[in-house]
Amino acid sequence: MNDLEMQELRELQVELNQIGEDFADLEDIFGKQAFGFAEDAGSSEALDALDVELENSGLIGVDSQSVGQKSLMALADGEIDEQSFSMQGWFPDLGLGGWLKKKAAKIIRKIVALVKRYKKYAKCTPAVTKAVALFKARKYGSALTQAYSAYRCIKNA
Repeated sequence: MNDLEMQELRELQVELNQIGEDFADLEDIFGKQAFGFAEDAGSSEALDALDVELENSGLIGVDSQSVGQKSLMALADGEIDEQSFSMQGWFPDLGLGGWLKKKAAKIIRKIVALVKRYKKYAKCTPAVTKAVALFKARKYGSALTQAYSAYRCIKNA
């Protein structure tokens, strides 16, 4: 491996570490389960897509998310407003929705750049595309969850 390839690998590792730190920040604040960031050995992109479709379908009973986690996802996805969220005792008047949008945008931009720059991540493009689509639909919590799926795909490629 020549010096240029070694430098590129180091830069890639730095970028992946930065994305990992962004997700770690979210985990520190909201917990691993809040956005579905917990590592799951049985997780796959196909299962993630199934979970997204099952959400709010009425086909399954109460899932493993707590009421607080569901409320956080509802806020992040724009299903409830910040006033309703703060009335539940969560982070009153902190502008949480805007902060989550900025965090999602930052992470997704980094992941898009990696997928476009490195051909070896082409198989991760569908997960990144879905994260972008969810972000465009203003479903920032779901976009973060999908971005995490794309991040895992990239890390495992």
